[in-house]
Amino acid sequence: MTISRLNGRRYFHALFRIGGRQFNRSTGCEDYGSAKLAAAKIFATAATETQTVSAEGGTREDLLNEIRELKALIVALPRSPHGLSPGASTMDLATHPQSAVHLKTIEEAKDEFLSAREPHISRSALRDYRRTLNRLADSHPARRVNTITATDVESFLKAQNVGPKRFNNMRGDLHAFFNYCLSPARKWTRENPVIGTTKFKIARGIPAIITTEKAAELMAYLETYSCGARAQHAPGCLVPYFALCLFAGLRPSVDDGEIRKLGESPDVAKLIDRKLGFIRITPDISKVGSIRQVKIRDNLAAWLARYPLDRFPIILPNMQDKVSVVRKHFGLTDDVLRHTFISNHVAKWQSLGAAALEAGNSEAMIRKHYLNLVSDEDATAFWAIVPTCTIAEPEQRGAGKALSLNLRPN
Repeated sequence: MTISRLNGRRYFHALFRIGGRQFNRSTGCEDYGSAKLAAAKIFATAATETQTVSAEGGTREDLLNEIRELKALIVALPRSPHGLSPGASTMDLATHPQSAVHLKTIEEAKDEFLSAREPHISRSALRDYRRTLNRLADSHPARRVNTITATDVESFLKAQNVGPKRFNNMRGDLHAFFNYCLSPARKWTRENPVIGTTKFKIARGIPAIITTEKAAELMAYLETYSCGARAQHAPGCLVPYFALCLFAGLRPSVDDGEIRKLGESPDVAKLIDRKLGFIRITPDISKVGSIRQVKIRDNLAAWLARYPLDRFPIILPNMQDKVSVVRKHFGLTDDVLRHTFISNHVAKWQSLGAAALEAGNSEAMIRKHYLNLVSDEDATAFWAIVPTCTIAEPEQRGAGKALSLNLRPN
């Protein structure tokens, strides 16, 4: 916006350039507030006119980017024309830094955001941020942060074809990113375009669990599984990971869950105390930062004796890929083994308090979600799932071996 004077009266002009064309049109207004509204209308008309002809030396996408940036600058016009003199422009970012939007592409802003967040968040959170923002950058190559609109965000999220929970998580990633860009220390955008976009309400229903038969099939399969010939692991290499998640209810995230922290602890032999029959989850391992103990019951003791941790470590190289293969093969969701542990614990020992203490949940949460999901008979069978192979006889562990349940009374 510029100021001109005619016969002692002050008028405001809209001065801008789109697609190689220069526009300098009077708003016909002396009042600054009215002039801003008129300038926005002038710009909208000019943008429509310009899009009907070819942009000079650029593509249609270049033109659209230019229009988006100018729209952002119009939104950023100061509330008053204080300090403007005839010929001055509120679009001139060097003259009026208080209204400036520092131009950053999504790719540039993404890299700075991830570098700033990395020291303060978990590996899984960083992975999710990187995955979401890489997709955003790929969807809008060379786009500047301040040109992204709520419509762009909505279209991007819907195009991902994910469920409501993942949709909300990705939306949260974008919200944090644009809040970072919005900070006064950066001024890469004037608004957070995520605000007002769709957010699903997710009612927590009955937790998914696996049947006792499927649990037995899973463990029998793992006894013969060596992650493929190229991995050069012994059959049963994944047994400790899955046994501890299924029969001790450890939180299973390979990136930064309790199972990983336990497996990487230098005191793993003390934390998994087979002699006393308890697993100690210390505050630095626990998701909720509190200490708890999980009883090593007879069947878990049998698994840990058959597959000792000094020969079968809990965490292997490239563990995420190895675990994902098994999860996909059996259709296992992230927390289904933990849910199965809690449900069978409640069904077998009929103590909400004991289940809450061992699982690291509240008793109210256990009562609300895990009560009466498993029959007494199935719970008894679940806690009797034990190894069927002996590690001294690898020839008996062929991949084609028929799977059978090895269930015994507890």
